[in-house]
Amino acid sequence: FASKYVKGWTLTAGTLINLLVNAPMPVADDAVVVEQDVDDLSFGVGFTQLNTCRRQPKDSWPEMTDIKTWVAQYYRAGGQQGSGADAATLSGWVNERLNDELRTAFTACLS
Repeated sequence: FASKYVKGWTLTAGTLINLLVNAPMPVADDAVVVEQDVDDLSFGVGFTQLNTCRRQPKDSWPEMTDIKTWVAQYYRAGGQQGSGADAATLSGWVNERLNDELRTAFTACLS
């Protein structure tokens, strides 16, 4: 993918780095109340919510507490496996294809 679609790799890597830097925080509480119009036909159906029947949010990876640390460890482990050529190639792509802002953000996440 990265060799064949250079522009696509750059856009994808940039988006993933932005998600890494500005990670979305999970919603801790669902106190958001959606206002319903009393004249709406679905008011009676949507108004009465059973909180006890609602499925609790599930953390798929509870052992992942800090995603930036995990990414840094995964990146370093990938460079240690095999000949290390993949890590050198990835480092080259990061230096060649990413702009200064994204490159700085990525190296900050690795430190």
